[in-house]
Amino acid sequence: MSPKALTYTIRSLQASLAVTTISLAVVLIVDQETRTNGSLNYGVAVGSLSLLGAVAGIVSLFEPILQGLIMILVDSVVSTANLAGGLLFAIKLEGVDCLNQSMEHMKAKLIHITLLNSDCPTPELDYNCLSWDEGDGFLQRRCRWATAAAVVMFLSFFIILVGGLLEYLGGRRKRTRN
Repeated sequence: MSPKALTYTIRSLQASLAVTTISLAVVLIVDQETRTNGSLNYGVAVGSLSLLGAVAGIVSLFEPILQGLIMILVDSVVSTANLAGGLLFAIKLEGVDCLNQSMEHMKAKLIHITLLNSDCPTPELDYNCLSWDEGDGFLQRRCRWATAAAVVMFLSFFIILVGGLLEYLGGRRKRTRN
């Protein structure tokens, strides 16, 4: 595969994952009744930064000034932001089982996770903040979306890391041939 085709492939995948991250975080934000959780805002920022990094990577094919150290710096910042976002979501989710539909699990575990309950100010207001009915799967659905966002951010981190390394090695090999 030529270096340009590899770059297009990697950057297209990066852009797709970025749009997915933005979409998942926005769905979680829109679904909240009260104020927005800062972690979800960070998820949108990470997705936006990843999308800008993908665009910069494609533009670097046509603008040699962006190649090399500048793209390494951009990829480093974007991959670090994705890793931090994935870790943030994973830590905030506290390793809960999103598929458990029992009311006991929801009341004992899911309702206390700030990533899912829109930073409800007091436990007494949880019902009002969440506007959920027993058995409608509101918290489980939000849990799955937040888990998916974390997975996509981790995946973006690895794609950018491996892609950047392959692009760097491919460009280096091309320079040694000339």
